[in-house]
Amino acid sequence: MSEFYLKPLGAGEAAKAASLLLAKLEQPGAVEITLTTNTPGLELRSGSVPKDDGLRAIREFATRLDGNDLIDCMSFTLALPRATPGNKPPRLVYDRKDGVVATLALHDTETLVLKPEEFVQALDECFNISTKSLVLSASLPPELREMARAQAVSHEHLAVSTERLQKALADLVGGHAAHVRKVTEEQDARFKSREEQLEAKIERREEQLEAKTSAREAEAEKARKEFEEKLAGLDLRDSRAVRRDLLTRIENQIASVEKVKLSDETCKKRQGVSRLFILALLATAAMAGFSLWRLLDATKPGLEHAIPFSVGVVSFLSTMIFFIRWTDQWFKEHARVEFWNIKLSSDILRASWLAELIFEWEAKEEREFPEALSATFSRNLFQETKLGQAEHPGEQLLSLLGRAASVKVSKDNVQVRLRRGAKKYKPS
Repeated sequence: MSEFYLKPLGAGEAAKAASLLLAKLEQPGAVEITLTTNTPGLELRSGSVPKDDGLRAIREFATRLDGNDLIDCMSFTLALPRATPGNKPPRLVYDRKDGVVATLALHDTETLVLKPEEFVQALDECFNISTKSLVLSASLPPELREMARAQAVSHEHLAVSTERLQKALADLVGGHAAHVRKVTEEQDARFKSREEQLEAKIERREEQLEAKTSAREAEAEKARKEFEEKLAGLDLRDSRAVRRDLLTRIENQIASVEKVKLSDETCKKRQGVSRLFILALLATAAMAGFSLWRLLDATKPGLEHAIPFSVGVVSFLSTMIFFIRWTDQWFKEHARVEFWNIKLSSDILRASWLAELIFEWEAKEEREFPEALSATFSRNLFQETKLGQAEHPGEQLLSLLGRAASVKVSKDNVQVRLRRGAKKYKPS
């Protein structure tokens, strides 16, 4: 919104000025005029009409009020033709205010037909717009008008002096700004030169560091390769040395097995049980001997003499046979454990030697170790060899007769026919 000042207008003056403004607008379109006066019933309300009809109506209203200066215009609103349809039309609103200074307000200037500066010039030609101070001074009495004029002159001188001071201050500030700008440019140039020198120095230093780093990395890579080669040689020699040492220990272990004997601790374990068996044998032998003496000394031997003798002999023989079997079984069990420990030790050494051999083979040949050699070298590893128990010929004969269906004895041979489904005898 733009606002302008002018002296209060009469109703006729306002109508003439509005008609002149409408005449200056060449753009056709609809206008709307509303004008009120200080006389009740005397007003103009055209509504929205074409421009020519509105211009005719306001001219007729001005003709009616021609020569009557007592009728004042209290307000009027003039809706002007708009440049683009569909938008709000520009409106010129007159307000008498307090009767000393009136205002003209222009609303919605975006749709004006004329340019803003051309429209302001047309307003000045039609309504004689001015500043608020000039309008106020024109309405004052002559003596106050002179005082206002003098005050205006003083204000004008003050404005000129203020403008000169502002210009001098602007020149001073501009000179200072130019000096500051010059100093700043010089400092920037020095800083930029110094920065370029530092960047060049940093780049040279980085190139030197990169060269040193590359040389050190090359030396480190060379040292690493030499170390890996030495380590590979050491590993190969270590593998060979370990394998040879294991082979030597296996040979020593095999040589020591040829002279196997039970330990003293193993032999002492059965002394307690052996003493009990000896006491039992002595008791049964004494019983059999005493019974035999009674049998021989009796004048009429009978069952009371034969039964104790038979019991003593049978007890002695059974105890003796059990003692022999127990001693043999005990010896076999402990011997088996000792032989198994010796074989386990040898198998561990042999397996370690075989593992070292496979590792060396795969590292040197870069292929898998032959399965045939691996199976041959690892045959019977950690496997216990079971031995059969010795049997008495009588036990073998009894076992054979237990499976026989019939037995034929002749002068030349003995024929034994086994029962159907009986297994053939295999010596254990």
